[in-house]
Amino acid sequence: MNSVEERLPTGMFFRANRQHLINLQSVRAIEESMQQGYIVTLNTAAKLEISRRNAQALKDVLSI
Repeated sequence: MNSVEERLPTGMFFRANRQHLINLQSVRAIEESMQQGYIVTLNTAAKLEISRRNAQALKDVLSI
């Protein structure tokens, strides 16, 4: 997954957790989760959990 992440444009994709990279332009909604992370809803209606570890990085990227 790291090698794929390195090849993607910086600022357009975000590492949500160990299994998922998300296109930030396809984010429809962001909600706080019970585990101190976030739940991101994509345009496809898929919901992904942002790990606690990556929650602060997501805040920084999206300026929230």
